[in-house]
Amino acid sequence: MRGRRYDDWIIEVLALLSIAFLLFLIAGIAYGDQSLEKKYLPDSRKKIALTFDDGPKPNVLKELLPMLADHKVKATFFVNGFRLKTDESAQGLIRQMTIVGHSIQNHTYSHGNLKKMEERYGRQWVLDDIEKNSALIEKYSGRRPTFFRPPFWVIWPDLKKDIESRGYIVLTLENGDINSSDYIFAVKQETQDKIIALVLGVIKQREKQSRFSHILVFHEISGTVNILPRLIEELKSRGYEFDVVENVYSQNKEEGR
Repeated sequence: MRGRRYDDWIIEVLALLSIAFLLFLIAGIAYGDQSLEKKYLPDSRKKIALTFDDGPKPNVLKELLPMLADHKVKATFFVNGFRLKTDESAQGLIRQMTIVGHSIQNHTYSHGNLKKMEERYGRQWVLDDIEKNSALIEKYSGRRPTFFRPPFWVIWPDLKKDIESRGYIVLTLENGDINSSDYIFAVKQETQDKIIALVLGVIKQREKQSRFSHILVFHEISGTVNILPRLIEELKSRGYEFDVVENVYSQNKEEGR
């Protein structure tokens, strides 16, 4: 009897050890799955919003739009109303750009420094200038813009709040915009490669902070068009996909918290 009880005890101990080992394996597999997900998830979240300020400039767009089409990239254009109001070519391009999937957003009607404009004309003039531009964009694109980027990124809290109260998301250097500085380096051919190096360097630093969505800010400049094919292909080789700002901003905001 004593031998039997001893044998039963051994069997129970072995059974418990077996169960514990199975639980350990299951936990290890689950942990491994989480580790793999954490490791590879960023690849599926790598998003770029390619944005262009200060247009529409038909002489640049005739080069830029075919290039974007060749690379299958949808971009976002922050336009100024003063360029759009009387230029029928620009008006037609805005329609065409919207039809093929590009996004048209607000960069003010006048492209003035908002601080100086408010000091000279008052707050209501600044807000009306933005609304005037939105009305033109909606007229020619068929869609009201929901994003606003202030010229030169000049903005301050109470003005930002006023603009947001009118239904806009205000883009700044603090909430996701990456300044390519193409307005400095794109003018001369010998300095254009600095744009690529700058953008890739900033993206690398952001990736170290687990930020994998980026809003790149360029301008409608011929020199910028020259370097973009190389930059686009380099970013694609690193696993990035391109989309309009509406589809990138929410992830960008979440990662910045």
